[in-house]
Amino acid sequence: YSGQNEADIEDVLGHDFYVGLVNQVYELSSANRLQKGLKTTDTSNRVVLEVETHFRSLPPYVREFNHFTPADALFQGKVDGTILPCYEEALYRMEKLIADINSLLR
Repeated sequence: YSGQNEADIEDVLGHDFYVGLVNQVYELSSANRLQKGLKTTDTSNRVVLEVETHFRSLPPYVREFNHFTPADALFQGKVDGTILPCYEEALYRMEKLIADINSLLR
C-alpha cells in the first residue's frame, strides 16, 4: 500500500501528505518546515523516522513530535485533509487497505 518494503500507517498516507499534515498541525514556520518530496537517508524510507529526526534538530520552543498529535488532529477535523498535498492518493491507498482488510473478515 505504501510501495515500500517497510512501512508504518503514515507511509500508507504518503510522504508528502504526512509531511504537509505535520507542518500544519505543528504550525511550523518556513525555517522549521519539513520539505515535500524529500526522503530520509535511512534505508527504510519511513516518513516517521524522517519527521522524528527533523524534530530533534528544531529549536526547543517547537513542541515535541509524537505520533498521536497529527492523527488526532486529522481525526478530530482540526485539519482539512483535502487541502494537504497528495490528498487523493492518500485517500485511494487508505480505501484500498480498508477494503482489503474488510474482505478478509468475510
